[in-house]
Amino acid sequence: MKINRRPPTNTGNFADKDKLTDKENRFVIEYLRDYNGLQAAIRAGYSEHTSGQIACALLKRPRVRNKIDEHEKDLSTRFLVTRERLMKEMSIAGYADMADYVDVDNGEVTVKNFKDLPPQITRAIKKVECNKTIKYLRDSKGKRTGEEVEHITTKLELHDGLKAKELMGKEVGMFKDKMELSGPGGKDLVPTNIVIEFTGK
Repeated sequence: MKINRRPPTNTGNFADKDKLTDKENRFVIEYLRDYNGLQAAIRAGYSEHTSGQIACALLKRPRVRNKIDEHEKDLSTRFLVTRERLMKEMSIAGYADMADYVDVDNGEVTVKNFKDLPPQITRAIKKVECNKTIKYLRDSKGKRTGEEVEHITTKLELHDGLKAKELMGKEVGMFKDKMELSGPGGKDLVPTNIVIEFTGK
């Protein structure tokens, strides 16, 4: 006797059991902003009346918890501070050259397009200010002629290169903040008791 068996109809559900829904993914993003489960649930679109219970349930859900841990690990790696990274950043500021940021031609100074500059250069920039002034031309009687002249002043300030070099020098032991004293023959100094007597009338 031959029996025809139908294939299971719910096999596709198991493949996505670890995949977050759109709302769950939104909750993870909102939760990482301030670690407030209740507010994260509300911002993610869940009901305000039950957001507290929903947040607790979501934070206990393995796939949501794993996603949060994954994001936190990524953030900690991205902002990991190491000696090599600090030295690299200080060297960017310490050896920055103004010629990398501006062009000078016949007395005219033009700031280069930052989009064309590599990040290793732009990170040395501390501040950029741009001021625009419009002046109207006047005739001999002081009356406006209708023409205007636009004058743009751009101020570019870099991080303190000298300070960066000083910090790098201290890191590699070139500068010492204190003096090391020793006794005869390089031996340790032996404390000596000093007595000062005051004689008064």
